[in-house]
Amino acid sequence: MSLADISTAFILGLLTPLTAVCVLPLYPAFLAFIANKFSGKEKKRTYILIGLIITAGVILSMSIIGLIFTTILQTSLTNIIGILTPIAFSILSIISLLLIFNINLTNIFPKIKTPQAKNPLLAAFLFGFFFGAVVIPCNPLFIAALFTRTVSITDFATNMLNFISFGVGMSF
Repeated sequence: MSLADISTAFILGLLTPLTAVCVLPLYPAFLAFIANKFSGKEKKRTYILIGLIITAGVILSMSIIGLIFTTILQTSLTNIIGILTPIAFSILSIISLLLIFNINLTNIFPKIKTPQAKNPLLAAFLFGFFFGAVVIPCNPLFIAALFTRTVSITDFATNMLNFISFGVGMSF
């Protein structure tokens, strides 16, 4: 295993959410949410802890999705992504057009009160967990690149380090 392999996985992970149009709106909303949860008197360690918890959520989410597809469904995740991505983008396109033409969506969709985590650390973990799940169908290109790289590597430890490096890149 080389540092170049781990760095490449990190860069692929970093590029995944940065090039995913459907994920970009999550950043300001989450930063505002976290900013409102803290008083501003916290130490730098608290913010580092939040980052680590978000990273744990992203990695756990991607791990669970990977396990579901490899063990339960026994199908390739890239095949499913190839089906889900056009559906997701079609739905987002329709909603975008409705918003552009100022069509009131509250008449179409029922109002649902989303659950709120009072603990900011739990909120950070849940954000990371759902962020990992949202990014997978939203931007499969870099994830497919990671999968393509791991096919040639048979060592479990190397693949896990690449996977974790990818997750850290996504969270970064």
